Amino acid sequence: MQICLNASFFVLLKCLLRLWTFGIWRCAICHEQPLV
Repeated sequence: MQICLNASFFVLLKCLLRLWTFGIWRCAICHEQPLV
């Protein structure tokens, strides 16, 4: 049970990290050429 919880936690963390990096990347693109 603990292993399952750990796995789901890591998946959530990975998803959050990907979302965060994608958001920063989008922000940088927006700042370079504001074309939304």
